[in-house]
Amino acid sequence: MEAIQGMLNDVGLNVDLQMYEVAEFEHLYSKPYSPERNAQLVGAQHDNARGDPVFSMFFKYDSKGPQSGFSDPKVDKMIDDASAATGDDRAKKWSDLIAYLNNDIVPDILLFNQVSFARVNDRVTFTPTIATNGQLQLSQIGFK
Repeated sequence: MEAIQGMLNDVGLNVDLQMYEVAEFEHLYSKPYSPERNAQLVGAQHDNARGDPVFSMFFKYDSKGPQSGFSDPKVDKMIDDASAATGDDRAKKWSDLIAYLNNDIVPDILLFNQVSFARVNDRVTFTPTIATNGQLQLSQIGFK
């Protein structure tokens, strides 16, 4: 966020960074939006370690989604259709929706930092997965 702030300041925008806990920020970040809300650049962490977009798409992009900043009936229908589909058809429908959002709507600018580290001692039986970033289930860890 500091890098983005620096770039925006370099082009003449006066940008302040404010850090919030989710509970503090919820009234500004989720519907109904406050009429006193200023322009925002939100850096929100989101973990979708399971890979299926259904966990995020309604929430962030459907007209009734609590954090959707726009309303597009086509997006709503695409979310409904992809949510109901299965297999390869489901993957294709989600892909089509994401392409539409990216190419025609552009509601978000996605920045990714997918670097993580997990160190496992030789005396421990545990294999890290993509889910290790968001959770560490003690029941999956054992000792040799």
